[in-house]
Amino acid sequence: MIERFNFFDIYGYLLPGLAFLGLMWLPFGLTVGYWPPAEWGSALVALVLGYLAGHLIFGLAERAIPPKMRDTQGELRFPSDILLDDGNDNFSPELKSRLVDRILIRFGIDITDAGNPEPEVRGKRRKDAFFLCRSAVKQKEAASYAEQMQGMYVLMQSLTVVCLLAAVYHFGWALAMFVPVSLLDGTLYLIAAGTVLAALWHDSGKLFWLIPILFFFLGGWLGTGNVIGYEMFSVLLGICFTLLFIALRCHTAYRTFAWSFAETVYRDFCGL
Repeated sequence: MIERFNFFDIYGYLLPGLAFLGLMWLPFGLTVGYWPPAEWGSALVALVLGYLAGHLIFGLAERAIPPKMRDTQGELRFPSDILLDDGNDNFSPELKSRLVDRILIRFGIDITDAGNPEPEVRGKRRKDAFFLCRSAVKQKEAASYAEQMQGMYVLMQSLTVVCLLAAVYHFGWALAMFVPVSLLDGTLYLIAAGTVLAALWHDSGKLFWLIPILFFFLGGWLGTGNVIGYEMFSVLLGICFTLLFIALRCHTAYRTFAWSFAETVYRDFCGL
């Protein structure tokens, strides 16, 4: 999918993966005082693990937060599709007319509302047209800004999931002092089994909702092995709410960058 280590690898995989590993380790550092060694070998291992974890986070984020927005009718559609609607005014009439004509001439695809009365057919044609425009821009080596927008929206998308999982994970740590270990053990095994079954059945909807629950009980299970006083309980709870706030902000930024990415691809294509 990616021919070389580039902007997308760093923003789409490495940074979210490192953030995930760091937040998973944070409660251990706060409660036990043990932090990862600051050696070159350990840093290299962390980079490799972060990159691999980033791929998993990206796959989960794509299923949990698909890059679709609600149009004026309340239906979920891709920004690249909505931008081409006759009633959408993100582009000037002149630019939209030029874009429609260039796509029709170069690719032979009619993306207008009038030429596609069926919404499903119109969506498929516009999706094909967008990817063709993106390929044309990349071939001309004019896609640097568009790639940055894509990297940023994927970064925000993945960080939303990372912060959400880390929030429930820290919440589990905070509540560990109030929950019996036996209850946590049994519940953790049940949720883990359900997550594996959902993954085997490829039911992404169930898998997404089971994973945060799994992280909550995982945090509680790990927290029972450490002495957590009321002061540390307050710290962990504060981190939990902070992460939830960051997740909301990242989700808002993700939506903004998703729109900007689609707009940039179309504008760059018109400028070829």
